[in-house]
Amino acid sequence: MALAVIIKLSDEDLLQIYPGLNEEQAIEELHGINAAAQILAARGAQGMLFYEDNAKIIQAAITIQVADTLAAGDASMAGWLASPFLGIQQPRARLQSLVAFASVTCIRPGAYAARREEVTALLSAGV
Repeated sequence: MALAVIIKLSDEDLLQIYPGLNEEQAIEELHGINAAAQILAARGAQGMLFYEDNAKIIQAAITIQVADTLAAGDASMAGWLASPFLGIQQPRARLQSLVAFASVTCIRPGAYAARREEVTALLSAGV
């Protein structure tokens, strides 16, 4: 973790790595290991948390009918990593993209790879 540029984990991971600490305390522990890393924490139906340089942004989940959560984590990271190439630079907008990629993936059964136009349509729907 000390060498990472991005640390992505789930709220469940935080509980396993730092038992007895709440989310904020666990994030502070990670930040203490690598203050330069971006930290992304998946929070299931509560969305995502982004932490960088002591700035914290919470992105709510998008309400969808979940068919399968397989590959949602992979899709979310793909959304995060692809967003600058799609012209999305600001952390809040990148988080919205990340959540939308994961949401489109969860709408379909199996390891579905969300297409850009599906993500754009979901975001355009005002969610």
